[in-house]
Amino acid sequence: MHTGSYRISFVSLILVFVLCFVFRLTRSPLSADGAVVSAAADVAGGASADSADGAAVDVADGASAAGGSETESGDPSLVETEMGLEIPASLTDGLAKDTPVGEAADMTMAECKKLIAGMYKANSPRALWARHQSVSATFRLFDEKAQRWEEYSTFYADPMTYYSDDWTPGFEELRLLIYGGDACVEDYTSSIRFVSFLNASGVPYRDMKSDPVTLDPETLDEYLLAVHRTPDATYLVTQLTTPTILGLGLEEAEEGAFYSCIYRLDPDSDDLTGIQIALHETDGTVKNVRNASYSYDRGMTPFVEAGYTGLRKHLEADAVWAPEDLREVRVTLDPGTDRERARLLTALKGDPVSITLPDGYALYEDEELTVPWVDNGDYVSDLYLWAGKSEE
Repeated sequence: MHTGSYRISFVSLILVFVLCFVFRLTRSPLSADGAVVSAAADVAGGASADSADGAAVDVADGASAAGGSETESGDPSLVETEMGLEIPASLTDGLAKDTPVGEAADMTMAECKKLIAGMYKANSPRALWARHQSVSATFRLFDEKAQRWEEYSTFYADPMTYYSDDWTPGFEELRLLIYGGDACVEDYTSSIRFVSFLNASGVPYRDMKSDPVTLDPETLDEYLLAVHRTPDATYLVTQLTTPTILGLGLEEAEEGAFYSCIYRLDPDSDDLTGIQIALHETDGTVKNVRNASYSYDRGMTPFVEAGYTGLRKHLEADAVWAPEDLREVRVTLDPGTDRERARLLTALKGDPVSITLPDGYALYEDEELTVPWVDNGDYVSDLYLWAGKSEE
């Protein structure tokens, strides 16, 4: 499965956030190895492009200056919506923990693993981008009270772009854009608004050749419970592992209970078209939990394009805004050594900048690396910092 630090597996992603819960908790970018020093981390309601002295006022297309968004108000045509995920409810009827049924029961353990591995390989980044130009996903939570699926997140990805939008109930809406691997910006629509990222870690935030798009390696450890084939789809039903359950932020199942995951595959290409998770309780009750649907080569929907356009204004600030509306943020690593190198970001005045450093590095106000840098909340002035190995 994949969840979501940026690295989108469902379990991490259905999250996608499964990308999203991680971002909301840490306020840090993605999954690049390295320390994150965020100028936004200490902002309580922080400076924004709308409020900082001297900053240009920017309202992303489709969003209001008060923090409203397409999902809450405004043009209803921009609301992300797709057809419901079509998975027969009977696929999980009567399943028991650690007990394969039907075709899966007739297979050896090696054959079961080979079938799951084949699904994983067919949806690996290299194979997926060889077949498709873009991938879109919509994620849903099951509302037990209303007995219906409710959308809470979406993402769009192509080899150059990863965009996600999460409006999970109870959280502010969060948009994220990674472009070309290292360029990154987030939009917290009801608090600090836009945060830009300066990647000085040497590790890309996203590597399209290896980062999971729909499935991550945890999928290979899942236990095959059932196989169901129709002319329109192949369904693999697995039992989720504990690491996957914890990665999704789900409650651990009580003894004897378990979570199942249904993978819906195109029977010809093995493209993953849907995932659905359910909790199987000890009394036989099956409760829907989350699902995701995937589509390919659609391009951006109007909803995604509106959010993407707003983020691009901040990702490429020097191409959009007048010079007087911009500031420079520069980090020089290992100053005075033969490894010295500088990383520069041009940001819109008012946008906090989060700096990602190599492991063990810290930021300093001086080239001698004697005065640790402390964020003072000034997101309008130019900022020049130095970074080196921390003594701690």
